[in-house]
Order: sequence, then structure tokens, then C-alpha cells
Amino acid sequence: MLPSRILALALTFLSFLATSALAEMDLHFIDVGQGGGVLIQKGGKNILYDCGDTFAGSAVLDYLGTMDVPSIDAMIISHAHKDHMGGCLDVLNHITVKQVLHNGSKAKTAIWKKFLKTANTKVKDHVVVVEKDQKLDGVEGMELIVAYDADGWKGKEPDNSILVRITDDKVAALLTGDCEKKCEDEVVKASQVKATVLNVGHHGSNKSSSAAFLKTVNPKVAIISAGAGNQYGHPTSQVLSRLKQAKAAVYRTDHEGSIVIHSDGKLLQVETDK
Repeated sequence: MLPSRILALALTFLSFLATSALAEMDLHFIDVGQGGGVLIQKGGKNILYDCGDTFAGSAVLDYLGTMDVPSIDAMIISHAHKDHMGGCLDVLNHITVKQVLHNGSKAKTAIWKKFLKTANTKVKDHVVVVEKDQKLDGVEGMELIVAYDADGWKGKEPDNSILVRITDDKVAALLTGDCEKKCEDEVVKASQVKATVLNVGHHGSNKSSSAAFLKTVNPKVAIISAGAGNQYGHPTSQVLSRLKQAKAAVYRTDHEGSIVIHSDGKLLQVETDK
């Protein structure tokens, strides 16, 4: 599907390869414009982490169709902002979703209320509110990480994002939703966040990806999901500078379209649309 360049990462250095390694884990950072949407494929399971904004629902469905994904084993909603969960309504309405996990947000927006109603109708008894760090059943090496706790949600909605860390032997990836500095500081205190691949928080907003967080994560590859020419100026020059100082290879959906990470547990390959 993505015929362009392939970059291989051997954990300690970058080098170009002519052929693909047999992947044991694939991470698809779908180009959803200004928003976030990641398809995780591991152990025969298809997990969807966010689906972009309402306008991106059809693009996500088209992508899933191209990848011959017949159903979603788990849909994880990082938080209640429309640019992360709006497109999930189309997914719920058009293909089978076996489980939905979300942060239990108390957001009052019409789109969030509609999402909850649709999820509870389509998935029924398999809608789960994540109240603390937990493993995802059926997927080895996958953990859902939160900064909030069961007694209440802290701060703004971005800081209530569910993060996902998934490991494949020596390779780890961290997906961060809109997690900002307060959230970053909290999860670093209580959770393992070191990762080879980082899905950069909040589309490259300067409120995320603090120098201290990047030092702890120590990513070799950073993926930024952002819309071309977006009104927010994402990713910001400050974040790009911090990623450069962290020596992470940066890929952006606004420049390179959908981005796929292939892992065989020791080696990474990065494949881009453009």
C-alpha cells in the first residue's frame, strides 16, 4: 500500500535496507488530517487507537478496508476531544467493534454524548472505563497508562488522555494522545514510558513533549500526526527543536501521509505514503 521509502532502525543506529523484515507488530499512523488515529496490529489482533475528527471517519474506514481489516478487537479512545474520537462514530456504525475502552470523561459536548450512546448500543456490555494502568487482554505486551485515578480526573481533558505502550521484544512504542506536561510528569512518576517509537503528544503542541519527558522516553523515531497547514501551527518549532536535541528521527503525517512502523522485535522499518 505504501510504496515509497523504507527506513530500518536497528535500535542503536539508522541504516537503509532494500528488503522488509517479517513484521511481528505493525503500527499504522493513519493520515487523518488534524487529529490522531493509529491502527495497531499484533498477535493477530487489530486495535484502533483514536480515529481522527468526524470528517476523517471515511478515511479511516477506507484505510481499514485497504488493509483487509474485517473488525476491530479493541477501540481505545485516548480522550473526549473531537479530533481524536469524532471519526470513531463512522467506524462503530460500519464495522464490528468488539470492545471500546475510554477514560470515562465527563465532557458535555454533543459529539462525546453521541459517541457514548453509539458505543453502548453497538458494543453493549463491552464498553470499559479505564480508571488505572492496566493490561489489554489478549494482546501481549500492551499496557494502557493513565495520569488520572479512580477518585477523579485531573486538570484539562488533554491530561486525561489514555496512553498506550506496546512492546515487541526489544522494540517499544508509546502513543500519547494529547497528554501535556502535567500528564507527562504524572505518568513518568508511576509508569514505564521508555520507548523506541514515540507518537508525539498533542500533534506537536508546545504544551507537550517536554525536554524531561523526551529524555525519559528516549525515542529513536518520533511520529507527529498533524494536518497540513493547520491553524494551530503544529508541530511547533520548539517541539521540533527538542526532538532534534533528543536525536529522534521525525516523521510527520502532514508531510509524508500515512506512516507504518514494522517491527520484528529487533529491527524497525518505517514506510511512508510520500
